[in-house]
Amino acid sequence: MAQVNYPGDVPFTRITEMKHLTGQSHPLTTLVYEYPEPHVPGVNDPYYPIPQDETRTLLQPYLDAAAERPDVVICGRLGDYRYYNMDQAVGAALARFRNL
Repeated sequence: MAQVNYPGDVPFTRITEMKHLTGQSHPLTTLVYEYPEPHVPGVNDPYYPIPQDETRTLLQPYLDAAAERPDVVICGRLGDYRYYNMDQAVGAALARFRNL
């Protein structure tokens, strides 16, 4: 199991152990604790992309600039401008790097 959700009275919402998402076998591990924070426009960024024409228009210059730089890879929920479950996000990143 890669992820455990905590909907109760703890300060974090989930813990993810990354090596279980990728099938790695290693004596050490990396744990990610996710802490909730409400989105406040103008103060912080939303966790997930909000598909709107305005935000797609804002994204395009960044994608164009990155396409000219072989040392820049844009991926993940915000980079791909898609909602992913965590296993999908890791899978998409692995597929992207496999093709570099």
